[in-house]
Amino acid sequence: MTNLKLGQRIKLKSCDDTFVVYEGPVVYINEENGWFEISAEVAYRTPYGIADRGAINSRQIVEPFRVSGWLSKLENVENV
Repeated sequence: MTNLKLGQRIKLKSCDDTFVVYEGPVVYINEENGWFEISAEVAYRTPYGIADRGAINSRQIVEPFRVSGWLSKLENVENV
């Protein structure tokens, strides 16, 4: 399990169906069930999933959002 701390700024990269980049502070961690949330300040949702800033073009929708998931599935976490 990844050691996230509340308020820690992280960049989280994962691959589900699409390439994903999330960046922002950790806002919630439930140690009992292993659930986390971060407030993504530099992250973008597109019609094809979620992509990093470099993938944005005129056909894609750009919006900040909150990211959540299971700590046990985290991979490639970096401090920002």
